[in-house]
Amino acid sequence: MKPIEPVTLATARDLIDYRGRSEAAAAFADKQLEGAVAIHNILAAKGFAYLADEVGMGKTYIALGVAAMMRHFDPSLQILY
Repeated sequence: MKPIEPVTLATARDLIDYRGRSEAAAAFADKQLEGAVAIHNILAAKGFAYLADEVGMGKTYIALGVAAMMRHFDPSLQILY
């Protein structure tokens, strides 16, 4: 596995769109994207990260976004869910 490089919010925005089709999804989109970038960059720096938040805040979407970014930059990466 090659080293994980940190990403910027702008790069993540080009790769992931959390806005969906509803106003409710759009309301959380920016925070979810910021969370995905933060978790990705923590993984790049430390090799592990925790994701915890209130019920309904989109933890699953954030985790999937992190996995998608990691696979984008290293297609050979294997992820266990």
